[in-house]
Amino acid sequence: MDHTPGLTVDARVAGLGAAAVALVLRAPFLVVVIVSAVTAALIRLA
Repeated sequence: MDHTPGLTVDARVAGLGAAAVALVLRAPFLVVVIVSAVTAALIRLA
């Protein structure tokens, strides 16, 4: 585990960004949650 100080960006940030885009596009809440979860999962797989 890396213990360097600073900001760590992981898959949750990508999920949050995808959720924000879905909200801007006025998607239903369930779609926002699914888009966020799928985005985070795909980033973790990469």
